[in-house]
Amino acid sequence: MPGDGGLRSLGLTEEPPEPELARLTGAVRRIQDSVVGTEAPPEVLAQVSAHLEQAAALLESYAMRPDAPHDWSDLRRSSGSRVLSPLLADVRVDHESFSAAVTFTNHYLGANGAVHGGVLPLVFDEVLGRLASTDRPRCRTAYLRVDFRRITPVGRRLRIEAAFEREEGRKRFLRGALYDGDEVTAEAEGLWVELREGAP
Repeated sequence: MPGDGGLRSLGLTEEPPEPELARLTGAVRRIQDSVVGTEAPPEVLAQVSAHLEQAAALLESYAMRPDAPHDWSDLRRSSGSRVLSPLLADVRVDHESFSAAVTFTNHYLGANGAVHGGVLPLVFDEVLGRLASTDRPRCRTAYLRVDFRRITPVGRRLRIEAAFEREEGRKRFLRGALYDGDEVTAEAEGLWVELREGAP
């Protein structure tokens, strides 16, 4: 894997969106983390639930309809290098290297202080998929294989590295690795295929 260089090519630094959208995403992430393993008493849970129900009702009229025409690239807006989706881990890019920093919070906890195994393919698909489409026509994931080497810890600053290996016609082959210090916790390899003209 490359160690130093420019990660600007990852394409994780689009124009920042509305500040309040970034604020909302951050608030949702805080809720997700706080809900995991909470020991709040019933009266607090009831109060929080009421607030969240009110917030959901307020936003529902602005929700995107799956059947409506939509530019799906809008969903991938970022604030600086932070992807604005509460589902995704908060990946931040170091502009002077091929590495991105990521810290998994309680929302991603599986068991015994480890990140849930299903989260890692999501993060690899996000980072490698963006690299596959940077300065090239859009593509989609054809396959993604993730090998789990050791426990990936929650609450620790980790490093994810990505490399574009080769291109064969419409096929793009990439690799990635997740590091806890010098130790590899997971590795990924995948194939992304360029979309044909007019494909969704």
